[in-house]
Amino acid sequence: MKTVGDIVLELKSEFTVDVLDEDACRAWFLRKLHLHGAHCPECGREVVSERKLATFWGLGRVKCSDESCNKTFSALTGTVLSGLGIEFRALYLLLFMAGCGVNVNRIAPQLGISVSAAYLWAKKAKPMRGGVDA
Repeated sequence: MKTVGDIVLELKSEFTVDVLDEDACRAWFLRKLHLHGAHCPECGREVVSERKLATFWGLGRVKCSDESCNKTFSALTGTVLSGLGIEFRALYLLLFMAGCGVNVNRIAPQLGISVSAAYLWAKKAKPMRGGVDA
């Protein structure tokens, strides 16, 4: 009979980012980035159209409804996640594991990302956790 320790060892060796739902992680990050709803990052005008809101939360680009602004933007424009380059679920796990002190050289292969990408995002989180293990 397997012990809990055996299961933990298997979990550690077989763990992948596939266990998390990408849409749920995206929604989590977007809620953190847009505490007061969807707004134009240029002029601050609220996005109110149902169609534009669906596009915005789906990471599509929308055009500001203020005719004097007319900026085109997405939910990531002007945020710390602009130009993300990795899946939201990978970022979620990376930040969690780096926050727990796991070395980025161990994190990257499990998430299917490069060590340099893992180090970059862990370094961005450094002020929140006090250090990065390279």
